[in-house]
Amino acid sequence: MKFIASILVFIVYVLFEIGLITYKPVLILNLLLILSLGLLHGSNDLAIYKQVTGTKWKFLMINYGIVALIFILSYLIAPLLCLILFVLVSAYHFGQELYEAEGLKSTLIENLILGILIFLLMFTFNVEEFNQVFDNLTSFQVSEITLVILSVCFSVAHLILMAVKIKKTGVTYNEV
Repeated sequence: MKFIASILVFIVYVLFEIGLITYKPVLILNLLLILSLGLLHGSNDLAIYKQVTGTKWKFLMINYGIVALIFILSYLIAPLLCLILFVLVSAYHFGQELYEAEGLKSTLIENLILGILIFLLMFTFNVEEFNQVFDNLTSFQVSEITLVILSVCFSVAHLILMAVKIKKTGVTYNEV
């Protein structure tokens, strides 16, 4: 399913870049992907969490709904703050999944810094699209230089964390 979605996104992006479609179909596709794959991804996470912890579905669904409601209400009150919090939570989750996919243990800070770094790189390399979405959601824009500076800062932070981790665990260059 992810493969088909990736191909669809690529095709729509190419059509948008060469001017055959407008921004609206791209936005609609993104919303459809969030509502389909995003919800599937979230339910998959819930299933894994249920299996690991033994928590009941009813409890998980109520908590999931409460968190979603909090984000919706927060967005209505303070869109910029809500979007920043959403990106931070998403970045943490993304960083965590990347470490887990490699079978590595990680801390909250490591997960957050890696996730933020990857998000910042995506935003930096797609600054026009990022600002278009960000402006539509918050009436706020971020300069490209700000994104570049933040990307460099988080790259350095990630490198420092990895150096400390390697030093702590005693892993040598030959083992990496």
